[in-house]
Amino acid sequence: MKKTGLRTLAAFLMVILPLAAGVAAVAQDAGEDPAASVATGDMEANASSMLEKMRGSRKYVQNLLDAARKEKDIIKITCLNDKLTQINVSVRTFEDRMISLRTGVKTGDSEAVNHEYNILSVLNQKVDGLRLEAEACIGETEGYLGKTEITVTRPEGEAELDPTDFESVGSDVVELAPPASSFE
Repeated sequence: MKKTGLRTLAAFLMVILPLAAGVAAVAQDAGEDPAASVATGDMEANASSMLEKMRGSRKYVQNLLDAARKEKDIIKITCLNDKLTQINVSVRTFEDRMISLRTGVKTGDSEAVNHEYNILSVLNQKVDGLRLEAEACIGETEGYLGKTEITVTRPEGEAELDPTDFESVGSDVVELAPPASSFE
């Protein structure tokens, strides 16, 4: 399998697994309410913060798309445009469902509030997955921001060793045996 195929498969699994968990949560019995531990007002506040996070993801992917357009990279543009379209649909659906959640809070319909909150959670997870897929669109190396820095520390009291100096490392130089055949 090609490297891009593996990345696509990994991104697909990152989206599907949380969605499956969300669908399972929505399909649970009414007696096992997954949102029962969260107060109704807290659900509304959590949903509002999820919406802001989703809008931030939309802006992030839009910026990636703008950069791809400047580079005139049609493959990145196509991929990012697809992800942005899906994010936009999810955000609009979230906003519509948010109205239903607020209505349920005002009327005191906890069953409707729980139902809407579960759907909003699934939409939030979907946008998180789409953001990861968008980062996969731009390629592995470009997806990481900043310079990579490696710091090596050694235990206190341990002498600094030069790995190129065989005597300081304390290993003996071993000579290899001559080849068994001339076809080396």
